[in-house]
Amino acid sequence: MTVVWLRRWLRTFAQETRAQDLVEYALLTAVIGLVGLAVLNGVSAMVNTYYGQSTSSVNGLWQSPDPSGS
Repeated sequence: MTVVWLRRWLRTFAQETRAQDLVEYALLTAVIGLVGLAVLNGVSAMVNTYYGQSTSSVNGLWQSPDPSGS
């Protein structure tokens, strides 16, 4: 009885036009999420490179104070 109910429900779901909006929004959300992940990976790589370069250039500027205090 469960299999018959499931088949009937799937057939009704496939023929129903209201479910089309739900599927479209789900696909749109998935695409936006994937694009967001790709952009986030690219931006994080650029930020990492920028901070790596700025850290190495700043490290050479600092001079330790004279321990004798004079």
